[in-house]
Amino acid sequence: MDTSAENGLLEMIERVKQNLSDQQERNDSDMGRLSERLGGLEKRITEQQERAALAVSTATERLEKLEDKQRQLVAGAQQMLEMLGRMENQIAVEQARVGNGTSYFGKLRDKAEVLEKQITGQEERVSLDEILVTKRLSNIEKVLSEQRDNITSNISKVADGLSGIKEQLSGQKLKHIAEAAIIKESIANLEKDLTDRQQKIESNGSKLAKVLKGLENNFAGHERKLENDERTLSDSQTRLSQLQDQLTNQQKTMSTHEAAVKELESKWKTLWENRFVSFEKLGSKLYYFVMNERLNWTDARDRCQELGSHLASPQNQQEYDLVTKALPVFLQFWLDVNDIENEGEYMLSATSKKKATFLKWRGSGYPDNWKGNEDCVELTREGMNDLDCSEKHFYICQK
Repeated sequence: MDTSAENGLLEMIERVKQNLSDQQERNDSDMGRLSERLGGLEKRITEQQERAALAVSTATERLEKLEDKQRQLVAGAQQMLEMLGRMENQIAVEQARVGNGTSYFGKLRDKAEVLEKQITGQEERVSLDEILVTKRLSNIEKVLSEQRDNITSNISKVADGLSGIKEQLSGQKLKHIAEAAIIKESIANLEKDLTDRQQKIESNGSKLAKVLKGLENNFAGHERKLENDERTLSDSQTRLSQLQDQLTNQQKTMSTHEAAVKELESKWKTLWENRFVSFEKLGSKLYYFVMNERLNWTDARDRCQELGSHLASPQNQQEYDLVTKALPVFLQFWLDVNDIENEGEYMLSATSKKKATFLKWRGSGYPDNWKGNEDCVELTREGMNDLDCSEKHFYICQK
């Protein structure tokens, strides 16, 4: 797929994503407004219910207080009736006592008459007995008179007390009747107010029910619309997923092609760069003296490996003589010898990876590891020397 087709596909995917995002934002906005309206309606209904419950609770408390007061009045009236009954019983007892005293007095008089008849025959004793009887009768009459007075006074007091009690009960009865009338009127007013409030609540409830019905219909419509949008979104996501899979597969194919192209380019570059490379035979080995570029020791090693060879490393005096005779005067060439890992222990990095057995230094004082940073070996006509591996020099490749 070319670049324009890929760009067109990506633009189409972005438009689909944007349309889906816009639709989702509109749906979220509609749902938010609907939720706010439902919340307001629920709050108003709750407030109406709370006010109605408060009115009912207040009316119930007042009725309970009236019932308690009425029970107290009934209990007081019963106590007063019991007191009146006990007082009437006391009056009856006193009257009975008074009646008994009168009967006893009559008996005494009869006895006195009998004694008078007896005294007629006995004058000497009668005179003394008559005096005694007279005194006793006088005392008895005096006591009975005092008892009558006390009984009369008590009866008068009881009568006065009963009269006061009757007047008090009459006043309390009138007061309670008036309070009962006021309470009945208050209850009637409360019932009327409660009825009016209930009718108002029912009316508001009917209106709210209609509004809720309309909201439910709107909500159902939004739900259906949302379901359709979700199906559309699902289809779009499925299509988008398919397009993304296709794009991924195409990208993988392109990556594979690019890797193959890079590999071919590398091979062609290597072939192109090596088109003028010519190894010459010295003794039993082939050598390529590179004098058209200078590289550090690491790059020179890698370059020889790209050519299917390695940095040169003479193994004996014969090889050393053949190579040094072929070198131009005063030029330096990298060899495959270094002491990078252990100072003073020179190794062959590419040939055997073992310790170098043949070393032909330039003269006394070499190698000197000047400034403590010379770990790679170079070769001139004068012999071998250690240098800084980062310096750039010519190099010799060997097969």
